[in-house]
Amino acid sequence: MVDNSTDMALLERRLETLKTVDADLHERMQATLARTGHQRERASALAELVALLTESAIVAPDCCDILLARWFTFSAGEDWRAVRRWFTHGLRLYEEDVASALHHFERGNPEQFTIDEAQQGDIPAQASEQVQKRFRHILSSFGFTDISVKFHSASTFGKRGVRPTLSPLNLHLPRDPLISDVEHKEDLRYAAVLHAVGHLIYSPLRRPPGNRPPILQAILGLIEDARVERLMMNSYPALQILWGRFHVATREQSGFDFQGLAARLARALHDPVYEDSNNWVQAGRLLFEEAAGDLSDHAVFTRIARDLTRMLIKLQLPFDSQKYCVEPPYRDDNAALWLSSDDMPPDRTSISQDESYSLSDEKTGSSEKTSISEVEMNEVHQTTYPEWDHALEELRPDWVTVIDRIEYDASSRSVRAGERRHPSRTVLRTRGRKPVTDRSIRLSKLHEGDELDLDAALDSITQLKAGRAPDPRVFRRHGRSRRPAAVLLLMDLSKSTDRFVPGSFITVLDLEKKSAGLLVDLIEERGDRIALHGFDSNGRNQVNYTHFKDFQEPFGSGQQALLDARESGLSTRMGGAIRHATALLKREQEEKKILLLITDGAPSDIDIVDDEYLVEDAREAVRDALAQGVQVFCLTLDQQGDGCAHRIFGLRRYLIVDSAEALTSHLMAAVVRLVDS
Repeated sequence: MVDNSTDMALLERRLETLKTVDADLHERMQATLARTGHQRERASALAELVALLTESAIVAPDCCDILLARWFTFSAGEDWRAVRRWFTHGLRLYEEDVASALHHFERGNPEQFTIDEAQQGDIPAQASEQVQKRFRHILSSFGFTDISVKFHSASTFGKRGVRPTLSPLNLHLPRDPLISDVEHKEDLRYAAVLHAVGHLIYSPLRRPPGNRPPILQAILGLIEDARVERLMMNSYPALQILWGRFHVATREQSGFDFQGLAARLARALHDPVYEDSNNWVQAGRLLFEEAAGDLSDHAVFTRIARDLTRMLIKLQLPFDSQKYCVEPPYRDDNAALWLSSDDMPPDRTSISQDESYSLSDEKTGSSEKTSISEVEMNEVHQTTYPEWDHALEELRPDWVTVIDRIEYDASSRSVRAGERRHPSRTVLRTRGRKPVTDRSIRLSKLHEGDELDLDAALDSITQLKAGRAPDPRVFRRHGRSRRPAAVLLLMDLSKSTDRFVPGSFITVLDLEKKSAGLLVDLIEERGDRIALHGFDSNGRNQVNYTHFKDFQEPFGSGQQALLDARESGLSTRMGGAIRHATALLKREQEEKKILLLITDGAPSDIDIVDDEYLVEDAREAVRDALAQGVQVFCLTLDQQGDGCAHRIFGLRRYLIVDSAEALTSHLMAAVVRLVDS
């Protein structure tokens, strides 16, 4: 009989963790476990199920009673891997709609999740990669090499799964588009990709919504869709036919509610032959065509959207933003146009002077624009990344949200505002840097050079005397030229960095700041470029990623002030931060890309109870970075972290620092070695 004492010990530890999180739930769990029995042969599966229940107590407490009521079913024979997938799907629903999540946990069948989601829909798993590759070629042909194409399921993503979704790094297409004509599904995907290209080229993306109501955002999206498509069709007339296949809205089919009128207006703006008797649709077409002479004047089309919204409000048509779905189905959900304030902490949203709107009728005398004082606005973007579930040995897609905050003060405002407005666009700049020459290296046997290579010359004479053709490569020169490196220093800003470094009176965070300043001087003196970023986290939906200095900026007094003012806080979800830093590095032109991480301990977060989960996820993130050509190196001040650091970063890719004095010197030495290797 196999000894499973290790599994039983893991089960007991996780029960203790549950007790710490929710003592009452732990007591009820123990009673349930007593009724079902410990089942020693299933201790490992039971430990996983207890971990899921603990996670539910943290992030979805309303669902705990339902999960506990179904515990007997889970522990009596269900495949715990299927239960884990089923539970993850429920958490997605919990974010969208608590009622749907409760229904899922109460009546859902975990057996349905024994099959990988990638096998569902009309695209088999083995064909997905080829389809994605074709669409990536389209995006690359327009210059968008940093956008990935992925597929999602409507059943998994709720309302989000019905339409394409565009983000700074990904275009998500529905795996099974909701259209009746099966033959047009592939055309719909091509139409969606080319529509997204229109947004990437012509639309201002990721704008703070200000106080625009949802109905105005919906109309702004409709008008913007028509504007970018008109611009695309001016260059590629055949798109009129491709997109026109899906504009099928009519009075009889679509009706007179908001959804129907919006679809009819979308068709009227696309199809000049289509006639619609509705006054609002006719007004929208008239206003748009009057402004179509200058499609680059975005402000004019914004005013058109406001005018159309006022007309709708007068018609008193009900609008439900949760049920509204963009038409036709190849158009994305317009999430890329806005920076969602609903999903962000209150202190991360600010409104610029031109972001305040009023929908009051001008005849009433109320002003369209509310005057507000000028504020310092920090650019904020959100990006989702997968996360590795080591228990299932698979990725949880779009599981972590990185809140990418680009901070600046008045002294650095002009630089950042001009350089980082659209993170989804990679701007290739020619940098007038002199090639770096390493005089310790000599290149021999060259056709041309600074001096004669004596060894090569003697060999050539010997060959000539032997009657063979001599080798003409008899020159050499000193050194070699290399492209500058891009170095990204990623600092752990979690609460634990507020502690003192052992044997000193300086905190870990202060030591990181000091080392960062010295590293900037070293890197820039060598002709390379460096960025200073930091991260902390508050659960999977809030991985805060802060930019103190980006590659295109000098390290001036403004950047130094931002770095000095930063305080430690929250947790350390390392994998998401590494993936985001890797994505940022991949946009740079330098041939050599280096990610340096300074931390004081193992990854952790408030919504994770499995000690191995975030460690394995960080390990997978490092592997992905290395596969993409990004070198990763970690300096840690955790004296007991040798095993954890070795697992995450691998042999010779980390260093444990035992004193405050040693950190800076080790950091400098590591950078020199990585850059020159």
